[in-house]
Amino acid sequence: MTKKPNYKESSLLIIFIALLFISGFILFYSENLNNSYAYKKEWTVLYFIHPKQAANCDFKFENYQGQAVDYHYQVLNQNDKLVEESNLKLESNSSHTVILKQDIPDCRVILKYLEQEKNLHR
Repeated sequence: MTKKPNYKESSLLIIFIALLFISGFILFYSENLNNSYAYKKEWTVLYFIHPKQAANCDFKFENYQGQAVDYHYQVLNQNDKLVEESNLKLESNSSHTVILKQDIPDCRVILKYLEQEKNLHR
């Protein structure tokens, strides 16, 4: 006597495996969106390009505001004397690098945008 295959059990197993793959894909996709710097986030980052070089005050800032933003930056020396200043409009998900013409041993960078201000000291 031959045993009849149980189609109910095998179809449940196939459905379970399919749901496992679908849920894994959905979780992977949503986690990738949440880890994106730009997806539904509004922030700006400001940092020194060479953080270990004490006299080098070259810096970079990145716009993740979700829109184009007008930025104003100032670079001041140790005596709070203005070294460089500029205004620029930066598109969303883009960055701007500022390379200074001279090394400044003790500098301060002030970045103003959207009624906010970020400071960077060395």
